[in-house]
Amino acid sequence: MKVNFNKKAIAAALVLTSLIGCDNSNNENTQQEIKFTPNSTVQKTFNGSYQGALSEDGVLSWLGIAYAEQPVDALRWKKTKPLLSWEGVREATSFGEKCLQKNTVNGKVIGNESCLFLNIWRPDNTDESLPVMVFLHGGGNLNGSGEDFIGDQLSKATNSVVISINYRLGPMGFLTLPALKDGDKLTDSGNFGTLDAIEALNWVQANIASFGGDKNNITLAGQSAGARNVLALILSPLSKGLIHKAFAMSGGMTIADSSEGQAFAEKFVSDLLVKHKFVSDESEAAQYMQNPENVVHFLRSLPASDLVSQMQDVAIRMAPFPHLFNDGNVLPVDGFHEIAVGNYQQIPLMLGSTKSEFATFAFFDPNLGIYPKLVTGTLFQDTETLRLFSLSKNYGSRIYSGFALENVVDTLANNPKQPAIYGYRFSWSDLGQVTKQPAALLGATHGFDVDFVTGREDSQINASFGGALYTDANKNGRVALVNSIQGYLKNFMLTGNPNGSGLVQWDTANSGSIQLLDADYENAHISNTVEWQEKDVVLTEMEQSLSTSDYSFIKDTILSGRFFMDYWKDSN
Repeated sequence: MKVNFNKKAIAAALVLTSLIGCDNSNNENTQQEIKFTPNSTVQKTFNGSYQGALSEDGVLSWLGIAYAEQPVDALRWKKTKPLLSWEGVREATSFGEKCLQKNTVNGKVIGNESCLFLNIWRPDNTDESLPVMVFLHGGGNLNGSGEDFIGDQLSKATNSVVISINYRLGPMGFLTLPALKDGDKLTDSGNFGTLDAIEALNWVQANIASFGGDKNNITLAGQSAGARNVLALILSPLSKGLIHKAFAMSGGMTIADSSEGQAFAEKFVSDLLVKHKFVSDESEAAQYMQNPENVVHFLRSLPASDLVSQMQDVAIRMAPFPHLFNDGNVLPVDGFHEIAVGNYQQIPLMLGSTKSEFATFAFFDPNLGIYPKLVTGTLFQDTETLRLFSLSKNYGSRIYSGFALENVVDTLANNPKQPAIYGYRFSWSDLGQVTKQPAALLGATHGFDVDFVTGREDSQINASFGGALYTDANKNGRVALVNSIQGYLKNFMLTGNPNGSGLVQWDTANSGSIQLLDADYENAHISNTVEWQEKDVVLTEMEQSLSTSDYSFIKDTILSGRFFMDYWKDSN
């Protein structure tokens, strides 16, 4: 008997969970601040005015606002250019184009090079100087967009301004190649997606008062690759003063060496030259690439979609797609080692991971074959496959979850000047067993906490399970958990401390304690624990408790090369 579910939709959603030119002239804007006009869908900025919309439940929104000049034509692979001004009022009632990427289901290229847009939500009230959250979406720095984080309900629940942004992805956003360098230290970094995020923060600094936000109270947040970008940005000298707090969901510390990026870029261009028959083989490609003008002409002659289509699935591995380069200008040469000597923005942090972080990646790993057997309806009769999946999910999740949370805490807390860090482990759908198959197979997998932050139930994740993920039966407990999480966030964005009236006390991770976030059918279950996940401890347990063949299969085949294995304890 076949399992009844939309396999294309579930694949899209689960892949989503596995992935979910710049200068600082705007930093010191000397113009008089433009004030917020209460209860109005039209707001002015230094660039021009925007017509937004008002929802039925009292949330103002402005969608698809350009925050920089679009990186097209001569601006492809250039530092992010600040936005020019115009006259009149622009409509801001629909999302802008996504940045170029492959569709996670059919592999077709979607989006546009013209994609540097942000989206703003705030409650329809007269309050000003509201705390601001700027959210960076996930997707491995290859996929996703600001549409993945719709902030209307979060803004209302926390009385804040919530912003989500697009930034350049894949080879359009992270490419370091000698031929593309023009002598400008920012362009030469290759960190174009990172520069986009910084320029968005510059735009927010200059304009957020126009939407009732406080430019001196910015929380930079993100999930998955977005969270890794957040942690990288607290190292960047270019974002100094633009970020006052950070919230990183299922991230971790990953910065690639620029030499790795260059080796990737050269192979990438070589393959393109052969594919498009400019040369016959790699040897001819190497000769062709000795002339930088040849390379630039070739790359700029190609449609951007051809460049993006060349990218392969990386499955949370950095080697197939190095990004976040330690160029020495946008990001420091010594990467996260700078934390030890205090060369980073020492700000309050909230860090989170999910209990079954690795479940989705194991689900799609071809060496396990879970997904094909689920489609054919044979999975739950295949006890050996389920056994190996369970082991891979358990051990992989403990290491991945610890990489995103404990490894970051251990690195930051060693600096005596680091302010309070608050860590959580999200367990809904895992410990409480409030979902049915196939969702129960995954448990609290990567990205499942996002909906509990936004407070929305109409996500692609829920839709992929035919709406069965969020049910009437689990609603009371689920809503209670959402309310608690949003309550913590409201306090954290306002003060840097999530604790407040009516909430379970949240101890700091600096002291070795993390918060467990779970719910059963009726109630939220929130508590502190000193359980600490460490890679070496988990690997030792695996070696001692598993057969030699199981240990080798999981460690060397399933987990090998994943960034949470290679970058633990900041191997940079």
